Amino acid sequence: MSDFDLRCRELYEYIEALVERFVVLQSGILDKTASNLSFQQIKVVGHVGKFQPCTMSELAERTRLSMSTMTGIVDKLVAGKLVRRYRSDADRRVVNVKLTARGMEIYEMEVKNHLELAKAMLNALPEPEHLQLIALLKKINSTV
Repeated sequence: MSDFDLRCRELYEYIEALVERFVVLQSGILDKTASNLSFQQIKVVGHVGKFQPCTMSELAERTRLSMSTMTGIVDKLVAGKLVRRYRSDADRRVVNVKLTARGMEIYEMEVKNHLELAKAMLNALPEPEHLQLIALLKKINSTV
């Protein structure tokens, strides 16, 4: 195995560990009323919170889920009173999704905990490396 292949494997393992920390953090942030949400439902709440109001098709595209999968997830979130669905006044064919007050609470918990993990990541580095890490992640995100 080449040095490059070894570095790729090592990078993959670190990324996998970080993703696992995000997932664990995400499941730990939710209170009793939201602890029954699936990972995909939490992901959708996050996207709605960040981009609301948004259409069902925008949600499906941003989460890379099919429209039928998105419909099922949103149905469950509507039943749980975390989001509400409504038709656009401009075009009745368009269905918009927006967080309810309870959905917003969950979204804010999620954001807060993601920021805590980001702080922990930066605290693991000396201050001059903070901007370097952010620049490298930005560069990777723009090319992958």
